[in-house]
Formats: sequence, C-alpha cells, structure tokens
Amino acid sequence: MEVASRIPFYRRAEHGLEQHGSKELHAKDTTPLGAAIIHAVTNPLDQITAAIHVYGGDFFATPRSEWDPKTFEERPYDVEDTMRAFEVANERLRGKVPRS
Repeated sequence: MEVASRIPFYRRAEHGLEQHGSKELHAKDTTPLGAAIIHAVTNPLDQITAAIHVYGGDFFATPRSEWDPKTFEERPYDVEDTMRAFEVANERLRGKVPRS
C-alpha cells in the first residue's frame, strides 16, 4: 500500500516562518527546492522510510538552520541532536522505547 506524504514548505518571515505551499509526494517522487525554500519532513508510517536529499557543497561545513516545530523559532542546525533523534526513532522501531 502506497502512502503519500504532504510536505509543507515555508519561507522566512519577520517573526519565524510562514507557510508557503505544500506538495503531496508519493514513493519515487522528486521535487526540486529553491535555495530559500524551507521544508518539513515527517514519516507517516510506523516503519523505517528513506529519502534522498541532495545539497550543494559540504553539508556539514555550511552553516544551516533548523526551526522549533512548535514555535518556528530559528536556531543553528545541531547535527548531534539530529543523530540522537534518529537513534531514539530506531530504538522505538526495535520496540525498546515507548512512543512519547
């Protein structure tokens, strides 16, 4: 069964982010994003999924931002925090951590 995912797009606004459209994506879909487009990604399934993101340049050496999902407050991207979130998600999928 194929599950679509609606990907919201945002752009910077005076106080955080404002939504700037969205797109429904299915397995094997691709969509180019402009340099000013900010996207949010969630996994609609209770199983491991994958997505390929292609960035120009050195991903880890280029300053990037992330946003608080509730307040949309901008902060520097924290790769260690992202890796911890992936590890918690992996443990949850292995049945070792309950959903919060």
